[in-house]
Amino acid sequence: MTQAVIPILAQNNIKAVSVGVNGVSSPPAVPKLFNWVFKNQSVIGFWHPGGYPNVPGQIPIMPLGLSRHDCLVHPLVSSALCFAFKTDNAGPPETLQEILNYYEVVRSQFPQSFVRGSTFDNFVSDVIPIKSRLPKLFNGFVFYFTEQNFQNCEISWQEQRKFIELSLSALANHPLASEIKDKWNGLKTQWPDTSDFDAFNEIYPYSNAFFLGIGKPNMTKNSEALSQVWDSKVVGFYRKSDNASFLIHWQMQDPVTHDYYGAPTDIWINYTQTQKNDWNIELQWFNKSATRLPESMALVMLNPDKTRFKTCVHKMGQVLASDNVLINGSQTLHGKCPCLTY
Repeated sequence: MTQAVIPILAQNNIKAVSVGVNGVSSPPAVPKLFNWVFKNQSVIGFWHPGGYPNVPGQIPIMPLGLSRHDCLVHPLVSSALCFAFKTDNAGPPETLQEILNYYEVVRSQFPQSFVRGSTFDNFVSDVIPIKSRLPKLFNGFVFYFTEQNFQNCEISWQEQRKFIELSLSALANHPLASEIKDKWNGLKTQWPDTSDFDAFNEIYPYSNAFFLGIGKPNMTKNSEALSQVWDSKVVGFYRKSDNASFLIHWQMQDPVTHDYYGAPTDIWINYTQTQKNDWNIELQWFNKSATRLPESMALVMLNPDKTRFKTCVHKMGQVLASDNVLINGSQTLHGKCPCLTY
């Protein structure tokens, strides 16, 4: 959920918003209860990691989604909010006793407390008086990292590789040259099958109780799954006489990328300068093949100098700094037409 929604919520007199983060994705780095601010407007945010929550327990010894940890609790608020939501396809409560069991589970989590069925509105009314004392969050990295420092690391990697290449070339026709080069080539990284996803599956899911299921069963059984970097080449470059529009046509060098791995045969990108001295960038691809393998495509742009240029995106009528995204807050899938502004 984007911060650009805050003015819309505020204009419609919505005081709080509650989000249960899917149990197989890493939740945004926010407290469960916080003051969500955008410019001069704000709403109270209730964020629950690991589901909304999971299925409520039926006995006190196994509270499951009704555990104290899964309830909304704040030291300055005299009440707590617990959810008895059932999970996907579980249906409504089957008996009255099932509902009464939920009450007993909550009483076990909050001894000597009065437990009753209530509403979001009632809980929000208890939170509003301490709204100004709730934590306010922003992306501090925006202020501390003003340059593309990661490029220094990349350059150092290239430099280290160059040292080895220079050493190998210095061997010339030495008797040991072939043996050394063969051993060096054997050290190049190779990923068989879908092992690329091993690290992803260890880091990305918030809960190990779920199988991510990214892709399809047996997706590599009848395919030659391979992870490697394939090169592309520019096959055409065109410009208008006024130099206000440029059109670039490029293709993948190896046809196997299209035949087996879903790459398009032709990719075009059009840069057009507008009367407002902005640039519109249009990306199109053609003749893309279908596969059973996980795929993604992205147009990546890097700000050349954060001290001089600010990169912004348009979302829901607001202009947002593209780098003002919380950890686990969809930094990669970010932005919307009509434009990206420097």
